[in-house]
Amino acid sequence: MDNCPENITNEILEKQIKHDSENRRFFIKMKDESMSLLDYSISDNQVMNIHHTETPPQWRGKGLAAALVFHAATFALKKKMKINAICWYADKILKDQPKFKHLLQ
Repeated sequence: MDNCPENITNEILEKQIKHDSENRRFFIKMKDESMSLLDYSISDNQVMNIHHTETPPQWRGKGLAAALVFHAATFALKKKMKINAICWYADKILKDQPKFKHLLQ
């Protein structure tokens, strides 16, 4: 994201989001080498537990954490998983989205 605009589009974000399945996280690496990330685990009953989202202060307010939550929810939807949003932010975002609201436990 070399030229990060004030309002980052979903199209740009989708290209930048990476999945580190070994460490169970989705992340966006920024031009200053900092990262916005979402940590999760998957329980035995195929529930994605979203534990944490984090965005460095200099990148907050640009929709990065929300994009990561939507990306994780899309991943869960494709895998036919439910979501346990332990992270308050993920819970707030997903409760407001008709496309993902039904995934919440």
